Amino acid sequence: MATKALHALYSTHVAPGPHRLDALADLIGLQTNNSKRNRDALIKAHMALKDAGFLVDFEVVEDSVQVKFGADGVRASAGAGSAEKAGACTVNATVGIS
Repeated sequence: MATKALHALYSTHVAPGPHRLDALADLIGLQTNNSKRNRDALIKAHMALKDAGFLVDFEVVEDSVQVKFGADGVRASAGAGSAEKAGACTVNATVGIS
């Protein structure tokens, strides 16, 4: 669930900057009040997006996360017709999603 929601969020942002983990948890609707569980779920979701090729990398520093896309900012998006340009790949919405 968290992976799909993060994919949708990042797909609609041109150049997402650092996001606070608690704000991301609220935005994507994580249902727990436990910040450790939210952090773990968000890290797992970011790893799934990286493994699927949607993110090049991400970095968690204290209470925020910074995502990294390709050098030109191109990233894959489910159903995107222009995903082939710049070597981007299309993310299948069922791959790596829990």
